[in-house]
Amino acid sequence: MTAPGEPTPILPEDDAPRPLNGSAKGSAAPFSAQGLLAQLRLASEFLETAPTLPASAALLFHRSAEDSVVRLIGERILVGRAPECDLSFPEQWEMSRRHFEIRRVGSRYVLRDLSSFNGTTIRGMPTRLGVRDLRNGDLIEAGSVTFLFTRPD
Repeated sequence: MTAPGEPTPILPEDDAPRPLNGSAKGSAAPFSAQGLLAQLRLASEFLETAPTLPASAALLFHRSAEDSVVRLIGERILVGRAPECDLSFPEQWEMSRRHFEIRRVGSRYVLRDLSSFNGTTIRGMPTRLGVRDLRNGDLIEAGSVTFLFTRPD
């Protein structure tokens, strides 16, 4: 645990491949072949319905079955139910008022769960009370909303 005023440590990332969480579009177990295929299909759907991908880091998500939304990430983006969030989802009761934030730290982007009730997953791994590095193509789940993180290499 860090002392008050100290930055939250970033959890180390290993390069071991991890299956993606399959819970967004079905009942497949997160670490099963079915779960991985479900996540790959979801990422493919995002890319098929998205407008041209931006030249900077962005979050893609669906507002409706036919519509993908792209939101650029500058230095920081706050996601949750509260109206003051940069991305506000007031109708998503599974999402906390201030659910997670993404910050640019040097050349990296990191996600921090803001003590949300239901937690946030990245690549099917829970991030409760932690900070995780984001990679291009990461699927992030918060409540019942799934986001695709994109960033040019």
